[in-house]
Amino acid sequence: MLGIGTEPSFAIGQRALLIQTGAGNVLWDCINVLTPDTIREVKSRGGVQAIAVSHPHFYTGVGGGL
Repeated sequence: MLGIGTEPSFAIGQRALLIQTGAGNVLWDCINVLTPDTIREVKSRGGVQAIAVSHPHFYTGVGGGL
């Protein structure tokens, strides 16, 4: 599991979790600010097969080039 956050902290300091599995990676929650470095890192780990959001307000952060 890889924690993904923003430095310096943004909004309430939420983070996403990339859960790596043999069947594909799941992104649990999202962050609204993604840097090119973050996108490259996630893609280097196999990208994202599915996204699960725990709160409806995270919906605006879903995707972001991943």
